[in-house]
Amino acid sequence: MSRSTRSPASTTRWPPRRLSPRWAGSSPSTSPPATSGRQRHDNPGVRRGSGGGGVSATRRDWVGLRVLLAATFMGQVDGFVVSVASPSIQEDLHAGFDQIQLVGAGYVLAFAALLVTGARLGDRYGRRRVFLVGVAGFTATSLLCGLAPTAELLIAGRFAQGAAAALMVPQVLAIARAMFTEPADQARAVARYGMVIGLGVVSGVAGGGLLAQADLAGLGWRSVLLVNVPIGLGILVAGKAVGESRGAAGRLDLAGAALTIVGVPALLMPLIFLPGATATAVGLAVAATALGALALRQRRLAAA
Repeated sequence: MSRSTRSPASTTRWPPRRLSPRWAGSSPSTSPPATSGRQRHDNPGVRRGSGGGGVSATRRDWVGLRVLLAATFMGQVDGFVVSVASPSIQEDLHAGFDQIQLVGAGYVLAFAALLVTGARLGDRYGRRRVFLVGVAGFTATSLLCGLAPTAELLIAGRFAQGAAAALMVPQVLAIARAMFTEPADQARAVARYGMVIGLGVVSGVAGGGLLAQADLAGLGWRSVLLVNVPIGLGILVAGKAVGESRGAAGRLDLAGAALTIVGVPALLMPLIFLPGATATAVGLAVAATALGALALRQRRLAAA
């Protein structure tokens, strides 16, 4: 009698054998760990751009915004505070009228000339890093200006202070845009930024005279500059709350930066110092040539 043949069903084990996790692609042990769509500030990676993920801001983001706005306020105040205290400065340092004009204008000229370059450095080397370098420089130059024994040293310090502000200020909105990707959060951040800008102008105009007249610790006008030192140190300590971000990587346009440094002061100086007709015409001609060459260069680089 022939051996009976088993049916296929009879050879099937029940319950069926489970696949080893090695082969089960859906096994929890091989699933990638859940990650948020947004990097945390303590992540060693660097966020690039705003991300556009629409993720709600964290508490640390709002603390970082306060740090950024404190620096914005400090930089905005110093654009106006010295002009109000200029009579006291002129009397104390025996400065001439032209020197007093340079004390106020030096900050504005350096800031305007280097603003675009400062923003580009933040895109290339990290906005938080350049921001903190700017804050450190602003704090140090505020101390230098507050202790200046001569008008010449005060003028040099004001130019250096404006250059430091050009590193610090343009990073603020770029960092805020990277930290706040939710449209509602972005709107709140920009509204607070605008409010601080206005408050800085008012405080610079009113506060300069009040501090100079108050003569805190016998410092007189020097207090309007030395007040930046504790504020700047506080910003540096709290700077860890600010997230790092970068823009599109690329080569720094040194020729374009040079044209900006020449063109912007040449445009502003006739407006600030109100020289004669010949000097005004020369300044405007230099500004038109430099800024026109800059526009052509930027168009050529964009088309390349």
